[in-house]
Amino acid sequence: MKSVKKNMLQRFAEMMKRFYLKHKPVDRRDAIRLAVLVIAVPVFIYSSYQLIHKLYTYIYEDRQMQGVVDQKPGNGENPFENLDNTEGSDSGLPYQVINSKDSYLND
Repeated sequence: MKSVKKNMLQRFAEMMKRFYLKHKPVDRRDAIRLAVLVIAVPVFIYSSYQLIHKLYTYIYEDRQMQGVVDQKPGNGENPFENLDNTEGSDSGLPYQVINSKDSYLND
């Protein structure tokens, strides 16, 4: 297995050497252009990755939020209607649940 990896690394190094010799900078401007290219390509790849990751995150969160919106009770149902007034004191909660019709919660 190591020989296969070593062989691949040698082939890659030889390919990079041929590329360098083919595009060897002749003057100072070519050397600067090559240095800028060597820096710009990884920055472009990293920026593309970050952009795709951010877009995927937005899509995922939008789908999650749509699932929450789909669970919203419709047609005037109030999820707080069935709570009785003494639930808070019997269950050991530090607050009391009041049975009321809060229409602003359904809007």
